Amino acid sequence: MPPKKPLNFFLFSLAFFILYQDVLRHTFESWWTLGGAHEPMIVGICFYLIWINRNDIKNLPVNPGLLPGSILTGIGCFMLFIGKIGSTMVIQKVSIIPVLLGTIWLFRGVNHFKLFLFPITYLIFLTEI
Repeated sequence: MPPKKPLNFFLFSLAFFILYQDVLRHTFESWWTLGGAHEPMIVGICFYLIWINRNDIKNLPVNPGLLPGSILTGIGCFMLFIGKIGSTMVIQKVSIIPVLLGTIWLFRGVNHFKLFLFPITYLIFLTEI
């Protein structure tokens, strides 16, 4: 987010953490089990993949895509809703991906979406299928 919009970033982060508090708690608790010990490395790799593209991110133009970003974010929120109704943690974890990508597309545009597509999709390995 640009420095002139810290309130928008704060509000999105707050909403994200409120919606995903159960998923994030489950994910962090699983880091201390044998089956989830690889998850911190996956998150670290995701952040590293974003970090190595930091100069490209700064230079990309901002062209918000309201309709496609809203649709993708809506699909992710619907997945979260279905996962909560069915008590299926895998669906709830996977829903993080379209929500993050849709929000990027919604507020920053298709160029940012393409740049973040691989690092955020890499988070699929957080699921325990």
